[in-house]
Amino acid sequence: MNAALSSTSSTKIGLGALLRAAITGGVIAAVANMAVYGIGRAVGVDFIGRFDPAQAPTPLMPFLPAVASLIPAVLAGFVALGFARMLKRPAMPFAVLAVVFGVVSMAGPMGLADASTGTKVVLSLMHVVAGVPITVWILRALGK
Repeated sequence: MNAALSSTSSTKIGLGALLRAAITGGVIAAVANMAVYGIGRAVGVDFIGRFDPAQAPTPLMPFLPAVASLIPAVLAGFVALGFARMLKRPAMPFAVLAVVFGVVSMAGPMGLADASTGTKVVLSLMHVVAGVPITVWILRALGK
């Protein structure tokens, strides 16, 4: 097989490279999601919902889109590291898992109680905005 077409061997992928890639993707996602949040607020999205099922509806804290982009990025970096340690070509399985997780994660915002349609749509968009740069940067580190 042509070496240029195959993924980097798992022995060449280290924790540092994957975490740097994950954090880079997470920072890009955080900045982009803060922009989406700001645009949403500017056009009248209230970002109110029952974020804690045991509590009354509350507004989304303004810093949460950034935090909710960075934490999954680091977790995805560790998942990618596990794939890299277990698989010879971890990029494709990681990409498939990322897409599946992205689709499944839409249930969160779409099922948010006491939230407006605008809130649900923009929060769902934020899941995509977070998933794309995180996945792309990690795939780059995996050699795909």
